Amino acid sequence: MNMHNTIRPDRTALGSGPAQAIAGIFAQELQLASVGLDDNFFDLGGDSLAAETLVLAVQSRFGVKLQTSVLRKRRRRANSAD
Repeated sequence: MNMHNTIRPDRTALGSGPAQAIAGIFAQELQLASVGLDDNFFDLGGDSLAAETLVLAVQSRFGVKLQTSVLRKRRRRANSAD
């Protein structure tokens, strides 16, 4: 068992892939020290205006087209799993 994958001293996303880069953009937009890969943007204090800014930052960083609805869809799925 790789303990680095199961125990993290803080919520910083480990690694340097796209998911970690997006987590860094979340943290920057929400003015948090770090966020985890499973953290929800809206649960961390994000609102619709911050979501627009986040989407623009992700589009700029990765050259992709996104809509803020991707954040809301993720939130609904997470809530329905409870």
